[in-house]
Amino acid sequence: MTNPFSMWIHGRAESSSSRPTLPIIDPSNGHEVGHLPLIDRAQIEEVLRSSAQGLAAWRGFSAGERAAVLRSCSRLLAARRADLAMRITQDQGKPLTQAVDEVDFACEIFEWAAGEAQRLYGRVIPGTEASQRQLAIREPLGVVAAITPWNFPLATPAGKLACGLAAGCAIVLKPSELTPGGSIGLVEVISEAGLPPGTVNLIFGNPRELSDQLLGSSVVRGVHFTGSTEVGRGLAALAARQLQRCVLELGGHAPVIVCDDVDARYVARLAAAVKTYNAGQVCTNPSRFYVHISQYERFVEELAIALAAIRVGDGREDMTQMGPLAHAGRVEIMENLVTDAVGQGARQVLGGRRLDRRGFFFPPTVLADVPDSARIMREEPFGPIAPVQPFHDLGDAIRKANALPYGLAAMAFTGSRKTAELLARSLEAGMVAINRFRVGFAETPFGGIKQSGYGSEYGIEGMDGFLVTKFVSENNPLDA
Repeated sequence: MTNPFSMWIHGRAESSSSRPTLPIIDPSNGHEVGHLPLIDRAQIEEVLRSSAQGLAAWRGFSAGERAAVLRSCSRLLAARRADLAMRITQDQGKPLTQAVDEVDFACEIFEWAAGEAQRLYGRVIPGTEASQRQLAIREPLGVVAAITPWNFPLATPAGKLACGLAAGCAIVLKPSELTPGGSIGLVEVISEAGLPPGTVNLIFGNPRELSDQLLGSSVVRGVHFTGSTEVGRGLAALAARQLQRCVLELGGHAPVIVCDDVDARYVARLAAAVKTYNAGQVCTNPSRFYVHISQYERFVEELAIALAAIRVGDGREDMTQMGPLAHAGRVEIMENLVTDAVGQGARQVLGGRRLDRRGFFFPPTVLADVPDSARIMREEPFGPIAPVQPFHDLGDAIRKANALPYGLAAMAFTGSRKTAELLARSLEAGMVAINRFRVGFAETPFGGIKQSGYGSEYGIEGMDGFLVTKFVSENNPLDA
């Protein structure tokens, strides 16, 4: 492997010591582990030229040739699983087992996209005359800027790269500067798979300045962004100047409805495992629980018992089940949300205060009887806090679940098929899970509605943001 902290421009690592750099912090202990080089404005122009060259070469590959390269990417990622997982844990903090999950999901995405590259069918449309042939052809959108966050520093870039490359696009990847190791390792590995130079360029820098310059260029024809609603709005406004295509996967605040006809102990223990996965730093993480009054006290008690048993520590230690938060600012946000809720009458059942150790640790926390006015019921916590509120009427619970401007994911648990169908129809979210929590798979669409964005990642719907449709109408060749 090359320098663990580097950009990747036109097929080579760029880590010159003459550039401005940013310190990278290990969240488990607060130690500095290296410095990340940042790009300057002049070099962004070089990246744009490189991407245009990479696009011209890559779109000339046949569907079968692109599929072969993507399958090679999957194999190479699997071969480097241990190294890549360690990079993720060092930068982001999650337990190594979860980092391995992330690498494996990236492998799955590349494998799935390889197959899909050979199924990007157009169609033949019957003409009005016998001599007429009409075709609808799907072609690559062009150069796409992919901007990704810090919570899944390898899997989220992998999803954008795999689908974009399958479609024949070139990608300028701008991951989070907080957790660069996963994306750097990803690009290092896939560069060995046979991509032409410039097909994927990896850059780091000031997010606002980079976005303005990239989206201000006519070279870039689309932007795929995963992150906050606030930043997504800003990017959409920038993209409007050049009419660039946008896919925006933005913030959520996933409600969970627990009905009166389920085993509260089972749901609570399932919720505890999901709530602490990646320390709750998941956009589809269950973040507000509405529990029927008949199950309420038992659910709160069982959830607290299950969360109290979660082992919190350094992600590199074998027994760790939940690591630190990704950066110091997240800990302060957790404390402020708890203070606000308790100040408005919520019961602090478990946790609620940062752990007294080095690093950015905050414990699993349960808040009961949380009023609607509390910030945590309106703002996505993105951490290991579970606010719980009772309900008497299912219709009221559905209204509360739908009351926020977000609509990324929603979950519900019931023993009734009729109720399950009602909940699936009524919950306003791009993804709804019934009697389970997971909603993200390589073969299924991933995206939200309302203020949670538009467009899809993954699945055949995820390919659409990287493709344009060309209509061809032609008559038989004229005789000489």
